[in-house]
Amino acid sequence: MSEELLENEQPSVVETKADGQQPAESSRVSGELSSLMVESVTDYAIFAIDTRGRVLSWNTGAQNIFGYREAEIVGRDASIVFTPEDIESGAPVLELRTAESEGRAEDERWHVRQDGSRFWASGIVTPLRDEAGSLRGFVKVARDNTEGRQAEETLRQREEELTDFFENAAVGLHWVGPDGTILWVNQAELDLLGYTREEYLGHNIAEFHADRDVIDDILRRLTNNETLNSCEARLRCKDGSLRHVLISSNVRRRDGKFIHTRCFTRDISERKRIEEDLREQRETLETVNRVGQLLTAELDQQRLVQAVTDAATQITGAHFGSFFYNLIDERGESYMLYTLSGVPREAFAHFPMPRNTDIFNPTFKGEGTLLLADVKKDPRYGKNSPYYGMPEGHLPVTSYLAVPVISRSGEVIGGLFFGHPEP
Repeated sequence: MSEELLENEQPSVVETKADGQQPAESSRVSGELSSLMVESVTDYAIFAIDTRGRVLSWNTGAQNIFGYREAEIVGRDASIVFTPEDIESGAPVLELRTAESEGRAEDERWHVRQDGSRFWASGIVTPLRDEAGSLRGFVKVARDNTEGRQAEETLRQREEELTDFFENAAVGLHWVGPDGTILWVNQAELDLLGYTREEYLGHNIAEFHADRDVIDDILRRLTNNETLNSCEARLRCKDGSLRHVLISSNVRRRDGKFIHTRCFTRDISERKRIEEDLREQRETLETVNRVGQLLTAELDQQRLVQAVTDAATQITGAHFGSFFYNLIDERGESYMLYTLSGVPREAFAHFPMPRNTDIFNPTFKGEGTLLLADVKKDPRYGKNSPYYGMPEGHLPVTSYLAVPVISRSGEVIGGLFFGHPEP
């Protein structure tokens, strides 16, 4: 580095005169020591620039980093070590102006070596002024931080890849703090349950579990440092429906302290639905088989009809079922009997026998099965006197199913009727 530029910036290593002025010999020694110190630095580029941006001095560190020998670069514009993009944007000039106005300019940017290769460097530019305060030039100190930059870039890319992987994973993911607060969630879990990120984050995970004892048990086991594999639970969706899930989770700890859980949520609702369907089918087959055996063995008509009514009510999932059927007595007169299932017989104590109303008539005529999600919305409902609907004291019926029972000869024996208070 130039003695001329540095001698006014470096403290003297000898005593000054009484009037505060250094002798010429002292100034020369100070400059030589400064130059020696600068030249001894090999891992930092230190070079001086004049007010027009031309290189005045170039230390060994600058040669090691940039590749230019001092004789090859002194007198040339310092912008030669900047990238073409930065030169075009005026970065070299802006750096010097910032250092002049603010007393210091710091930057991190790509630089160019003599062989054209690029490296990432951090640098500091400071102005050099004489005793009168006039600007004489600048000193820049820079260091090659390419390895650090590459390590940071690799880490950033890995973080982005992990974030992308978790965010776009097909399985639901959420992180939970030791107090149960949801700290992070991916899109798959939000889509599964129907919530927005704002509606989910920051809430306690217990709010979304249908079974409080299940989530309490999960959090207790995780606090005890257990790793959970495929714990079955039910999560509550925004629309009120429930999702059956399997939760696998473990705890991240730092210095033994519980930081958060990492929970993987796999939707098994379809599997549970299939299992439930299979269970119902098994039960239905068992019921049908049991009734079939009863039909061939039971001689008591009342018991037989009751068994059929009970079985049909169970299979349909109705709240209650009934079977109204006609009999002919010994005098040849027809009269109607009935059986009930799901409710005590007293519930029908004041219930009149079905009449040939627009709703009941199709069943007793054998016109086929009648299935209504809401009987009160059917256009045939409430058209007949004297009740114009259900009589007072009638069992609550919303969804309705009626099936005619027909003999092999084609005669309508009666009808099975089923009701449920919900649509």
